[in-house]
Parts: sequence; C-alpha cells; structure tokens
Amino acid sequence: AHVGRQVLKSLPDEANHLARVASMGALPGVLIFALRGDGDAIGAESLRAEILGALRSGLSDTNGGVRTAAAQALGALALVWLNAPAPAAGGLAPATAVLGLLSGVFQDAAADAR
Repeated sequence: AHVGRQVLKSLPDEANHLARVASMGALPGVLIFALRGDGDAIGAESLRAEILGALRSGLSDTNGGVRTAAAQALGALALVWLNAPAPAAGGLAPATAVLGLLSGVFQDAAADAR
C-alpha cells in the first residue's frame, strides 16, 4: 500500500504527460499487489478508493494518452471493483462508481481514448 501511495502522491504535481501515463499504467499492479496482502487490509481498501480517485482524475486529463492509460487501468481493475464489498452506509458501491466512469470514456472525443 505504501508504494501505491507514493505513486498517487506524485500524480497531481506531474507536468509531464508521459510520466502521468506511466503512473496510470502502474496503478493496477500496485493495487493488486496491495490487495493480495501485506497484512494491511485496511490500508489496501483505502488505497482502492484513492486509486479510483486517481483514475477519475486521469479520465478527465487534458491529454488523450493519459485518458487512454486511465481507461485501460480502469478496465484492468474492473474485476477488483466489481467484486468489492458494498460500503457500510451511504455512498456508491465500487462497481457502480466504476461503471459510471467507464460510461464517460465512451463519450470521449479523442479517438485513442475510445
């Protein structure tokens, strides 16, 4: 979970779109590794939410390559979110949030994002 947070921490300030693309591409592996267990189940679950937020940001990036990488990462993690437990009270289930993000990708005007 620590490595994932380091990747996420660098995203907001990164001006280079290629670095943002690479970061988006790393997120699926980072989350899957964290969820497989390093003994920090709570950290992995909160990382899941943070990564979802980063992917949401990536899907609205001004660069088509970043949007494409975010869409690919979201697709790579679809089963992780579709099998996630529903939140205790209020809020959207992770699967509902992911499906909402994916539907936005289909509206993207950039050919490489579609």
